[in-house]
Amino acid sequence: MKKRILYDTDLIGDDLLTIIIGMGLDNIKFEGITSFGRSISSFERAALAENLIDLLSPYSIRVAAGANAPLVRSPREGCNACNKPIMEFKTYCNLKNNKKNNIEDGAINLITSIIKENQGEITLLCTGPLTNIALALKDSPEIANMVKEVIVMGGTAWTPGNISPVAESNIYNDPEAAKIVFGCFPNITMVGLDVTLKVLVDDKMLNNLNLSDTVIGKLAKGIILSCINEHKRRGEGINAMPLHDPLALMIVFKRELIKTVNCEVNIETCGTYTTGQTVCRPVTPFMYNNDKNIKLVKVATEVNNKIALEVFSEALCNACDKL
Repeated sequence: MKKRILYDTDLIGDDLLTIIIGMGLDNIKFEGITSFGRSISSFERAALAENLIDLLSPYSIRVAAGANAPLVRSPREGCNACNKPIMEFKTYCNLKNNKKNNIEDGAINLITSIIKENQGEITLLCTGPLTNIALALKDSPEIANMVKEVIVMGGTAWTPGNISPVAESNIYNDPEAAKIVFGCFPNITMVGLDVTLKVLVDDKMLNNLNLSDTVIGKLAKGIILSCINEHKRRGEGINAMPLHDPLALMIVFKRELIKTVNCEVNIETCGTYTTGQTVCRPVTPFMYNNDKNIKLVKVATEVNNKIALEVFSEALCNACDKL
């Protein structure tokens, strides 16, 4: 039985890799993809997804453009390390006229309709700021109890942040939206920096992948190499690309990759230095028995990075060989 996924994403860098490896897997199906935009609009980002679908997918996938700014804050500039390979891919698609202009107007409508039409069957995978999902919940709060599960690539429990000392980028970019999402859904798994920073693709592994010289192979290699070089440039001590978003996808169908701890998770929205922090408090059975109103979130704390990298490599090579 294929895992049915509704994918909400900001479609930069490893988000695109996530779509690519998804096309190299036989046990998942994307039912829809919705985009969040910033300086590059959500429509332009959705067009990238549409081009990937045209090239790789044997089945149709609905795509919709979503919000271009957080709920209440000014938009913050996102990572542009992967601009060069993404622009080369975009140029190729424009020359080939691959885009079919099937992008739907309104991520909220797409999110709510797919969930309502497939109650209890959809895994909601979120790898960007959670603005689109928060807006969908404001429009149709009942969808919170209609999804099978929610996988959020975002946050950090005990590892330092990657956009501030305590915050992870996706949550930091719209903490008010994250607060709504974490407060509504009863079945969230948080795949944060505590695990994603342990699953790394370095130069040696990239070379060993020996990706095909197809347009998808070039895009994937360009994204990975750009991310590796960006981490080297920052001097963070991570001379590799962390598989943030691809790991979240892999957990959808291979849950045994991670170990989790039940936590109460609160999102900081007011702190001068702590905005966007995911404040995680482990909840013991004793604590929960004394207060059943605690909303539990499964927070990933450990990951089998060896198996995760093997799954990633196989899926990526399968997808790149399709062309």
